[in-house]
Amino acid sequence: MKRKFIASPFICSIILSISFLSFLQLSSSAQTGYDPLSQDPIIKDSIYPGIKAIKVNSANSNLNVLEYYPTGKGPHPTLILLHGYPGMSGNVDIATTLSRAGWNVVFFRYRGSWGMPGEFSFQNCVEDAVTIVNYFKTNAKAMNVDTSQIALFGHSMGGWVALKAATRLPFVKKVFVLSTWDIYKSVINAKTKGTLDNNYKEAEGYTELKIASGKLLYEPVLNDSTAFILSNAGSKLVNKKLFFLDEHNNNKYIIDSFKQHIPNIKYDVWKSDHSFTYTRVAMLRKLLSFLNE
Repeated sequence: MKRKFIASPFICSIILSISFLSFLQLSSSAQTGYDPLSQDPIIKDSIYPGIKAIKVNSANSNLNVLEYYPTGKGPHPTLILLHGYPGMSGNVDIATTLSRAGWNVVFFRYRGSWGMPGEFSFQNCVEDAVTIVNYFKTNAKAMNVDTSQIALFGHSMGGWVALKAATRLPFVKKVFVLSTWDIYKSVINAKTKGTLDNNYKEAEGYTELKIASGKLLYEPVLNDSTAFILSNAGSKLVNKKLFFLDEHNNNKYIIDSFKQHIPNIKYDVWKSDHSFTYTRVAMLRKLLSFLNE
């Protein structure tokens, strides 16, 4: 004869309590919050995110500029993307991700690159960056830009461009630099080794760039060291927040120099490739965390 088990009121209350706690834990884990790296945007104010194409004149060259704008009325914080040399990776995944996180993101190609009018030069890249940033600040209302939160992101040569441009943009408070290329140091090393011709040939091999010659592209670097050396820019970047992320520690001397003027500078070295291809999600999270501080 089987015995029937009859739970006492006390045991029933314990079971109910455990079940209720388990339900709360499941509910809590289900409400982890919105993640722009893995979720589509939650539409706000019936405003759908999108991409706006505009033209901005830089030294009589009309540049094609894309603004990735988020949902919501705004105004929104705004990030300017500055690509590398010649810019195979445009880093547009940053634009779509940060747009989902509530940021305007601006992407453009420099003069003389990728079909843009004008001639490509390193100095022109800085001029173009300054022009684009000032355009969005001046037209903040039309572009839905929060002028108190304009930041720069630069990759490789774009890191050099971002730092040089930031010295001329006092209202820009944050700069994120990914694998910056110290153009001056690179050219001096090549000159010392007698391999500058390789730099010239490489430049002339880039069909994406409009240049007279590789030699003329690099000549200003040798003739005007003040304009190109990165380590002397720290005194002009005081009161800005900087984050350097590298795949090597070759740029540590720049960080050490900057620390004399910017004690709270942040510097990380990760095991990755130059474009952070296999640490991309982690890089995006680091960028978003830095921008939202």
